[in-house]
Amino acid sequence: MFQKLIAVHRHHGMESVDEVWRDSFDREGAINWAKWVIDTRYAALAEGCLDAPSGSEDSLHLVSDSHDRETGRWTISLRDAQGASYKVVLGVLDGFPVTQMIERVSPPEDASDDI
Repeated sequence: MFQKLIAVHRHHGMESVDEVWRDSFDREGAINWAKWVIDTRYAALAEGCLDAPSGSEDSLHLVSDSHDRETGRWTISLRDAQGASYKVVLGVLDGFPVTQMIERVSPPEDASDDI
């Protein structure tokens, strides 16, 4: 399983294993990890019933980020082109980076549809 994850990260421009498996995130690394998690998680669901983030990680825009220095936890909020918002909480477990939570809020329905 870890080899598959490493291969996926190499595809996204991370060449060394050290770049993939680190015991903490910097701001850019946390944002990129959150975008990758959202893109891979919701792209699989989009084939059926959910709207996918529009095409790639580049279509996700940063809304906010926060870092708890004590725990190393990052909370990243992003929005896609359709207006759906995402909140991703990242942390470290036994020295490995983990995604602790993913939340998606669908965009509000257009009020003009009710008229």
